[in-house]
Amino acid sequence: MELDIKKKWLWRYREAMFRAESLWRQAEEWQSSIYTPSCKVLDGMPKSPGFSNNNEKNIVKHLELIDEATQATALAKAIRKEITTAIEAIDCSLGVRVLTLRYVEGFSWKEIQSTLNYSKTHTRNLHDKAISQLKIEPNSSK
Repeated sequence: MELDIKKKWLWRYREAMFRAESLWRQAEEWQSSIYTPSCKVLDGMPKSPGFSNNNEKNIVKHLELIDEATQATALAKAIRKEITTAIEAIDCSLGVRVLTLRYVEGFSWKEIQSTLNYSKTHTRNLHDKAISQLKIEPNSSK
C-alpha cells in the first residue's frame, strides 16, 4: 500500500506537466481562432479586419488560457523540485537514476533498461529498493 502511495506521489510531476502542455495547446488553438477569419468574402474588394464582439471573447479566452497555463507550468516546476529533492536523498545512486528516469523524465521501463544496460528484473529491483527508501511528506501527497 505504501508503495502505491509513493508512486502516486511521484507521478504528480508528469501529470502536472501533461496538464500544462494541454493548456498551452489550447491557448495556441484559441490564438489561431483569433487570427483566422470566420468567413472569407471573395468579391475583390479590400477589407479591413473586423473586430467583432466574438473576437473579443476569443481574445479574453486566449488570455485566460495563457494565465492558467502559466500557473500550471509553475506548479509543475515546484512539484518537480520537490520530487527531485526527495529522490536525490536516497542512498543508492542507481536507485536515484531509475526514479529520475521513470518519474521525472518519463522513460518507459524498456528505455530505462536500455539506458542502464540492466535486465528487467534488476531494474525493477533497483526501483523497488529506491521507492522503499523514498521519504515523502504526508501532507504533500496530494
